[in-house]
This record gives sequence, C-alpha cells and structure tokens, in this order.
Amino acid sequence: MIQTYDDLKAAVGRWLHRTDLAAVAEDFITLFQMRANRNLRVRQMETNLSQMVSGQTVALPADWLEFIGQPTLGGKPQSFVTRDQFKRLDGLVHVFEQGYFSIFGSSLRLNVDVSAGVTLDFDYYAKIPALSDTNPTNWLLQDGADVYLYGSLLEAAPYLNNDARIATWQGLLTTAMNDLQAASDTAKTSGGTLEIR
Repeated sequence: MIQTYDDLKAAVGRWLHRTDLAAVAEDFITLFQMRANRNLRVRQMETNLSQMVSGQTVALPADWLEFIGQPTLGGKPQSFVTRDQFKRLDGLVHVFEQGYFSIFGSSLRLNVDVSAGVTLDFDYYAKIPALSDTNPTNWLLQDGADVYLYGSLLEAAPYLNNDARIATWQGLLTTAMNDLQAASDTAKTSGGTLEIR
C-alpha cells in the first residue's frame, strides 16, 4: 500500500525492478508533480483567498495556478482584460463601478481605486503540496496513489533509457488522471444533473 513519500519511492524501485534508484526516485516524483500541476484541475485543488487590499498590485498566492471564476472587490465581480488592454485603460474607476484586472508575472493588477481598502476575494486552483521528507503525504497521494506511481514511472523511463515503456506508463497515467478527473467532476455535482435555467 502506498500511503507516504517513502512508500512511493520504494514502490518506484519495485515496479522498475531496481534497488539502486532511491536517490533519483525523488527526482522522478518531483518531475511528475510539476507535470501534474500543469495538467490536473480537480476539486481537491480548489481554494479561496480573501484579503483586504489598498493598492492596485496584489501578489498572487505562491501556490496559485489559475482563477476559478472572477475575482471580486467588495463583492463586485472584476473583468479580465489582456495586458495590452490594461495598459490602455485610462485612470482608475471607483470601487463600486465595474473594474478590470490583468495578470502581470506573479501579480494581479487592478484598475480600481482601492486606496481606502476593500476586500479582494477569489477562488483558485492551488498547486499540489509537494511531497518531501518533511511533508510525507498530501491529498493526491491519498486519493490517487496510482496517479503518483504511474507519473513517477513515466518520468523514470527516459532516465533509464527505456523508451519502450514510455507508452505503457503514459497510457496508465492518462487513464488514472482521467478517472481522478471524472470522480472530481461527479463529486462537484453531488451526483445530480445540471439544469439549464
């Protein structure tokens, strides 16, 4: 059973029939976590940030991947514009009017006058907490140990010059990730059906 970081590293060695990969197995896991953060968007990654802001530039959380829906300022939804559009906007709008935002690097920029202070609120997808010796488990290892295992094995194949196994591990990983995504989508609707209103 794979329940911890050490369990996962040991499983990688067993599946590859190698006893000399203990150190490099950590790299395979890290590389897979990077891949998963780029490709996976499930309910377990959803979180919220709510904070008082009084400036137009707000640092995005370190674990931010992308927004879910629109950010709000004082409860009013803000509309996304491109960087070029943002640069062309003339002046700040009042906090109670329709505002705009854009992403510049790792910051959210607002064209709303928030100098008096207003609550910024948004939902977002957060990075998967990285496994390590000091963080031996996370939600993905608990809910999808197969995803972690197949992803790590896929990352191991090029290192081992075993190109013949890439398609096998990729196929198993794709199936496991699709299953995890389907379970997440079903859980979000609690088994109900969507209705057009």
